[in-house]
Amino acid sequence: MLVKALKGDRLPTDGGALDSVFRLRAKIFRGRLGWAVTETDGRERHEYDNHDPTNTVAQTDAGELAG
Repeated sequence: MLVKALKGDRLPTDGGALDSVFRLRAKIFRGRLGWAVTETDGRERHEYDNHDPTNTVAQTDAGELAG
């Protein structure tokens, strides 16, 4: 397991990890929890994403998002 800090969209070498975060959020928030969040193309993004946040993610050894 690998834990990474992703700062905004400025990591072209992250292998799509940040995109996976947005997809996972849509799956969890809208799909599992049934929250009324905006989903676009299978991704959930909200106003705080426009403020260059740092996202902490966990990836498997194969590079797949684990949380």
